[in-house]
Amino acid sequence: SFWYKTTGVANVSTQIQLFGPLGFNPISGKNFRIVNLVASGASANWRRLHAYLTIPPKGDRLGPLVLQGSLRSRDAKIWVDDLSLKPVLTVDLPLVQQTPVIDGRLEDAAWSAAEVIDWTKALSPADDEKSTPVQETNCYLLIDVHNLYIGVRCVEPNLEGIHAVAADRDSDIVGKFDHVKIIISPKRTQETAVYQFIVNAAGSYAEQRNGDASWNPNWKMKVVREKGAWTIEARIPITELGYQAWPQAGIIPFNLIRARKPTGRRARLSSWSPPVKDVDVVEDMGLLILD
Repeated sequence: SFWYKTTGVANVSTQIQLFGPLGFNPISGKNFRIVNLVASGASANWRRLHAYLTIPPKGDRLGPLVLQGSLRSRDAKIWVDDLSLKPVLTVDLPLVQQTPVIDGRLEDAAWSAAEVIDWTKALSPADDEKSTPVQETNCYLLIDVHNLYIGVRCVEPNLEGIHAVAADRDSDIVGKFDHVKIIISPKRTQETAVYQFIVNAAGSYAEQRNGDASWNPNWKMKVVREKGAWTIEARIPITELGYQAWPQAGIIPFNLIRARKPTGRRARLSSWSPPVKDVDVVEDMGLLILD
């Protein structure tokens, strides 16, 4: 990624090439993968251009990685700063035929095929004895042809002491106490859409698209309590994310944020891919990988 700004109309692009064995590119069958991202027009303010390339587990068979950039303009000045190459958390999305029933319980046999991510990473250090300890969070991910399935288990040794406040859809109360925020940014364009699905421990929920709380997608979720945890099951149709079909060999920025606030303590946030500044920053999210 890098930051840029211009004084007039310009074309700015970046390209990543990674070489490997024959068939390394699953679409063309060739031995290299290329990712391009291009921005054109004028931008008097600093903007960030970024591209992703996923590296398979057999990294010992890979060749060189080539990073290139291009700046074109007839008469505009172009500034470029902070060119960086950094690792990103990733998880594969299994495509399944058998899908879970959305009842809030993660006991359905379909979840045995899921990819699992878990974390105990706090977004800020404890600042005093009243800081809330971070508890483990587990997330299970599946897709079928038409939907994304998400299961979340929030380990909670003190279920009676958490805030579980029932509220209307899109109420500000949903995101004030114990809750999970699912963040998805399906299409990596200059005007990236960021979708948020917020579910609290009482089963109330809210959604936002680019900060707009009036967006009310057609999705399904349930929350239940079990011994030592509260759990979420959700099904999100891909049409609500702007897709008609899953992109072939695609990648989708994704993150989960958990807020935990036992009675008498301050709220504490934890995350799968901890953001540097803001949870909506696409470059700080992990990636869902579509084979």
